[in-house]
Amino acid sequence: MMVYNGPSKGCKTCRIRRVKCDQARPGCVNCCRRNELCPGYSDVFEKMHRDETFRVLKRNSQRKAQASPTADDASLRIASTVLPGLEFTALGFFFHHYGGVNANRDIQATCSFFEFLPAMYARASVSSPLSIAITAFAINVANLHSFRRSNATAACRLYVDAVAGTKIAIADPRRSKSDELLMATLVLEAYESVNASFQRRQKSHAHALGSIALLRHRGALANRNELSRRMTIAVGSRFIRDAVDGMANIITVRRLWEDAGVTKSHSPAIRADILALELAQLECLQRSLSISPSGSALDAVVEADPYLSILSKASDLASRCMQWRVTLPCKWRFSPMPIYELAPSIQTAGMYSSPTSTNPHCDIYNNLSVANTLNRHRITELRNLALIRTSLAAVSTQLDCYERLSPLESGRRAQFLVDEICASVPFFAGDVTGSTILHAKDGIQVPYISPPASSPASTETLVAFPEDNAGYARQVVTSGLWMIHDTLVAALNIVAENGALGAVLRKGQVLWIRGQISRLQAVFRMGR
Repeated sequence: MMVYNGPSKGCKTCRIRRVKCDQARPGCVNCCRRNELCPGYSDVFEKMHRDETFRVLKRNSQRKAQASPTADDASLRIASTVLPGLEFTALGFFFHHYGGVNANRDIQATCSFFEFLPAMYARASVSSPLSIAITAFAINVANLHSFRRSNATAACRLYVDAVAGTKIAIADPRRSKSDELLMATLVLEAYESVNASFQRRQKSHAHALGSIALLRHRGALANRNELSRRMTIAVGSRFIRDAVDGMANIITVRRLWEDAGVTKSHSPAIRADILALELAQLECLQRSLSISPSGSALDAVVEADPYLSILSKASDLASRCMQWRVTLPCKWRFSPMPIYELAPSIQTAGMYSSPTSTNPHCDIYNNLSVANTLNRHRITELRNLALIRTSLAAVSTQLDCYERLSPLESGRRAQFLVDEICASVPFFAGDVTGSTILHAKDGIQVPYISPPASSPASTETLVAFPEDNAGYARQVVTSGLWMIHDTLVAALNIVAENGALGAVLRKGQVLWIRGQISRLQAVFRMGR
C-alpha cells in the first residue's frame, strides 16, 4: 500500500532522478557522491503560497480588453483617483454584511473567522498584507452584488499585492509567526474560494495549505490566545470544507486541533467539523487502498481486511453523526412550516414537493449559521454513506458486516438527509431569483415564524425563528444564497446518477436540485 505524503522535499536533482534525498545541508549526499553542486531545497512557504495571480490578472485584463479595446489603459490610468472611494464603499458594505455584529452570525454555530476581521483591520497598517487582502476581498464580494461588475481588475491587482506582501512577511522571522499574517492567508483563501465558485473553475488550495504550514511554523504560539485558537479552528474548518486531499495534511490538522484543545470543545459546530475530519481521513485511506504501487487493483485477499476495518469505522462514525444530532441544544432545533403558510412567490421559487408528499413543508431555523452547519453535517453523513457503499463493493466476502450496515447503505438514510436539505432551501433563498433586485428592501420574501407566546412550557420546546427577521432577510441575499448553493452542489455530486451513492432518490428530485442550482447561479450570474 502506498500513502501519499505530499510533494517531495528533496533537491531538484534527486527529484529528477527519482531517488530518495537525505536533505542534508548545505548539499545532499547523493549530489556530493556524484561531484555535483546540489541545487538546494525549495521553501515550504513559497511552495504553499505559490499562486497564478499574475496569470489571473492578465486573463482578467484580456477579457476586459476584448469587451472594450480602448478602455483598459484608460481605466488603469485613473485607478489611483477612483480606488480610494471604491475601497471605502466596498469595505463599508463588506463589514456591515459579513463582519462583526451586523453580520448576524452565531459564533457558536460557525467556525468562521469573519467576526474578527473588523478589529484586526482597524489595528493593521494600511500597507500590511492583511489590510490589502481584506480590501481586495471586500471589493471582490461587493462586486458580486453589483449589476455592472466593473471592479474585478482593481480587486485582482490588490490580491496580487497582498500575495506579494505575504511572501515578504513569511521571510521575516517575527512577522511569520504573527496572527496578522495567518489571518491574511485565510482571507486570501476566501478570495480564491469566491472566485472559484462564481467563475466555475477549479479552486486552488495553495493558501489553505499555506495556512497549515504557517500553523506548524508557529508551534506553541498557535494557541497563545483566543484569537489564535479560533484561527486554528478556522484553518482546519476551511481545509475540511474544501476537501483538500493528502493524509499528511489531515493528520497535521488533527494534531493542531488536539494541541489547541479543539477536540475537547463542546461547540456543536466544532464537533461537527471533528466528525467531518474523521471522515476525510477514512476517505483518504480508502483511496490509498484502491491503487497498488504499479497502479493496478490490489489483490482481493490483501484488500479485504483493510476495507472491513474502514467499514467498521465508518459504521461507528455514522452512529456518532446521528448522536450529534440527538445532543444538539434547543436553539439548534428547526420547525416545519406547511406550504400553505408560505408566500406564493417562495413556493414558486424554491419549494420542493414530491407527488408522494403528504405534508410538503419548509424548515425554519434559528439563524442561517445554525442552518448551514446542520446542512454541512448532512453532507458529511451523505459522504459517509457513499464511503460505506464503495467499501462494501470492494470487499469480496461481506460476511456479517453487510447485514449490519445494510440499513445505512440502502439509501433510506440518504433520502431522509436530502429531503431535509431540500426543505431548507426556502429558508436560505426566500423568493430571490435572477430577476430579483437584490437591494430592494421590500422586494424579498423570506419565511419566518413569529415568536411563540411566552410560557414555561413553550420556552422549553420552542424557539423564536429566526431571532432577527430584518437581519435574517438581509443575510439571505449576502450569505444564504451562497451557503445553499454549495450545499446543493455537494449533495448532487453524491446522489446523482453518476455520484458516489448513485441514483438513490425518488424520481424527479435530482432534476429539482439541478433547477435550484441553476436558479442560484442566475442570481449572481455565476461564470459571467
